[in-house]
Amino acid sequence: PVAMFQELRFQAGARRRLKHDLRKECPEYFSFVASGKTGVTADRGGGASMSDKCLAVATFLRTSVFKTACHREWNTEGGDKTLRHMATGRILWLEAVTHQDKLMRVINIHQATSGDRVLQQQVLAVLQSKLLRSEYHITIMGGDFNANAGIPRQGYAASNSSGTLFTPR
Repeated sequence: PVAMFQELRFQAGARRRLKHDLRKECPEYFSFVASGKTGVTADRGGGASMSDKCLAVATFLRTSVFKTACHREWNTEGGDKTLRHMATGRILWLEAVTHQDKLMRVINIHQATSGDRVLQQQVLAVLQSKLLRSEYHITIMGGDFNANAGIPRQGYAASNSSGTLFTPR
């Protein structure tokens, strides 16, 4: 009932058309897109450079399972410009209600590159804090966490080999 996509790229200025096309092609789903305000492409060294493309994540929720869904801001404390910039177009936090009136959180993440472990940890700390405030909600979290499961990756920064996403309580 849930589909998540990361690292979608499209022409700057085409967000409205993308959302329209997704609704037209997938009418049996609620579709949500979070995109960066500026065109960003990751270079293979772990940094970012400007381009005419936008970076986005998309989440689809099947209407036969969910009766309503809406986007929620996840980084409401965020005074950190770096964290806000990284999160734009990389994290989509939704709250959805099933036809059985169960509230669910659906979180789609395209994590920062493994080359910036400090930024990765900042993002995860904010997410963990927000999740723990309402730990009894049903939550589906998925995406690209830039893990490599011990398999060498070509053209990428070294993996975050700590093996943990969140610190256990």
